[in-house]
Amino acid sequence: MKKYIYILLCLLTVSCAKTERPAVDESTVIYVTIDNRSAKARLGTSGFVAWQAGDSIAVFNQETKQREIFKLHSGAGMSTASFDGRKMEGELFYAYYPVTAKCDGKTFKLSLPVQVELGVPVQIFNSMPLLGVSTNPSEITVNQLCGILQLNVSGTEKLKSVKLESVAKAIAGEMLYNVERGIAAMGATASHIIIMDAEGTELSTYRSTPLRFILPPNEYNDLKVTLYMDSGLSRTFPLNETVQITPGSLIEKEITK
Repeated sequence: MKKYIYILLCLLTVSCAKTERPAVDESTVIYVTIDNRSAKARLGTSGFVAWQAGDSIAVFNQETKQREIFKLHSGAGMSTASFDGRKMEGELFYAYYPVTAKCDGKTFKLSLPVQVELGVPVQIFNSMPLLGVSTNPSEITVNQLCGILQLNVSGTEKLKSVKLESVAKAIAGEMLYNVERGIAAMGATASHIIIMDAEGTELSTYRSTPLRFILPPNEYNDLKVTLYMDSGLSRTFPLNETVQITPGSLIEKEITK
């Protein structure tokens, strides 16, 4: 009987030792900065592309193939924010946004929105693809890969929707970014059209309404915008000039209906 009691006590001791062993803390905080030096963007109240509440960023290490998602901890509304996630090992790290994209260190594959909404500045921030490379996973600077075309529209009617299109070049959908060469190309399934929902937007002759579109870097010679009104009428405006979109740029054009 004493023998069985002794064995039971030993088992309980081992069990308690396992239970009481402190867990290894594998969490860490990283700081990610959006490079706004090349941006002319005057968006929102902050005046630059900024992190938003609920944001996450992905970090990939090419040597270990480790990919972790870091969630925003603090810094919403700023270009530099802290993110929480798991510690990573390695020598070279690729940080990218959005986390739905894919990056293997050579190609950054993402999708630019084909359908957008007017009057949602956060959507512009959320749709801007960002990519950065660093040897220090604790501090990473990410760069904007696209630019913004802002059409300032004035008139007297009520908007329903807006269509931006280019016959020659794709402007939305699948985008492939060559990380080593720093060159963006649109994929085979990319779209030549972006549709903006502008339901109920009142145009004015006293102040213009900004229509903002994220576009891949390129030189566009045939961009045109079609305004669809609540009345059922529509009107197309060719831009009639070359639009040069570069990463981080904001190009403004005036449209009077």
